[in-house]
Amino acid sequence: MIDFVIELNNKKYSVIYKGGKKIIINNSEYTIDEFYGKNENEFLLRTGRKVYNIVSGKSEGSAFTYNIGGNLYRLKLYTALQHIIQSSRESIQSKEKHSEIKAPMPGLIVKLHVQKGSVVKKGQSLLVLEAMKMENEIQSPRDGKIKEVRIKSGTSVEKNEILIVME
Repeated sequence: MIDFVIELNNKKYSVIYKGGKKIIINNSEYTIDEFYGKNENEFLLRTGRKVYNIVSGKSEGSAFTYNIGGNLYRLKLYTALQHIIQSSRESIQSKEKHSEIKAPMPGLIVKLHVQKGSVVKKGQSLLVLEAMKMENEIQSPRDGKIKEVRIKSGTSVEKNEILIVME
C-alpha cells in the first residue's frame, strides 16, 4: 500500500494505492480498469465507463501540467511524509506572519505609540519600556499592521510577556 497526496489546482487529495487496480482518493475507492501509455507524453485511463486522455506538459520540480479532456491541470505529487513536512512548513510560515512583540526585560510601559489597526514600518517605535531607570524604545521588527495591543501606558510587564501582536 502506497500513500501520497496530490495537489491539483491548489486543492489537495489523499491517495492510497492498494496495489493491482484499486486506488482510494479522499476515502472513495476506484478501480482502474485500464491505464497505458500511447507514447512518451500521452496516456489513456479508463475507470468504469469513463475514459480519460491525459497529455503531460511541462514539469517544474514537483509540479506538473496535464491536459485532461481539454482542461489544463497543475499537479503536485507528495509522498505522505513530504506532505507532513510541507504542511509543517506552511504552518510555521503562517505563524511567522503573526509576530509577537515581547518584553525584553521586566519594566514599566511609559509610552505607547500604536493602537490596534495601526500600520507600521520596520524600525518604527511601538512603545517605550522603562527598566532600571532607563527608557528603552521597542521598535517594529518588520512592516505590518497591529493586530492586538495587550498593554496600556503605565502597565508593569514581566520579561517575555507579549505586548503587541502584529499581522
